[in-house]
Amino acid sequence: MIHIYQLTDAAYPDQIDSKKWMIFGEGLVFLTILVIGIVQIIKSVRKEIQLNRQQSNFLLSVTHELKTPIASLKLLLQTIKNPNLDSDKKNKFVESGLLDIERLNTMIDNLLLTARMENGQHELQFKTIDLEQFVEELVKKYGHIIRQKHQLKLDIESITVQSEETALTSILLNLLENATKYSPADSTITIKAFQKNGSSIIQIIDEGSGIPKEEKELITQKFYRIGNENTRNSKGSGLGLYIVSQLLELNHAQLEILDNQPTGSIFQIVFTKKES
Repeated sequence: MIHIYQLTDAAYPDQIDSKKWMIFGEGLVFLTILVIGIVQIIKSVRKEIQLNRQQSNFLLSVTHELKTPIASLKLLLQTIKNPNLDSDKKNKFVESGLLDIERLNTMIDNLLLTARMENGQHELQFKTIDLEQFVEELVKKYGHIIRQKHQLKLDIESITVQSEETALTSILLNLLENATKYSPADSTITIKAFQKNGSSIIQIIDEGSGIPKEEKELITQKFYRIGNENTRNSKGSGLGLYIVSQLLELNHAQLEILDNQPTGSIFQIVFTKKES
């Protein structure tokens, strides 16, 4: 007689439980990978949206920066053509026109410098710079732009730094421009330089509204500006502090953003003494 037995799940309970746990584990791993993938996609999309928004703000600000001085220059030239205009007013209009040209020139220089740095074409030619003399010459050349609406104070010790003159000029001018944009009229902007623990330190000190803690790590990003172009009153393209950070990186120096008391910001450049 032949006996036929039907095998049921109860015949091998251990094997069945093992298969169930294996399927559950595989499903859990797949679900985890899926969730991680979705999170990464969301982060990438958000980053792309933020970049597009910053680029849009950049285009709006650059357009504004171009149109405003051009319109001003056109009006000044049309006014200067008036034969009845006295010489004193003509001289004032010429000075105003030169300031507009300086604004345009600075913006174009920043755009070109950004392109060169991103293409790896900007290499610094280091030399020893007497900081006291350098700042005095810088202020003599560009100080009138700052003094139009602000007081300028110098507190420079006799120290030297290793840098490139054009790079250091761009760094200081961008920091000074930033200070003037975000400081109330008639407030004081201070350029301070001193040595501490073997490092040469330059500070640009303003009496503005200061920078929120969460913004301090963001403002050196390319195109980043606080607010948006529709509500912001200050001029700029969002490249100034980005250029500063990149040039300082090439210079092996650090930028620190501190709070001024009772109000304002301190942009501190630290040139660390190189080991011989």
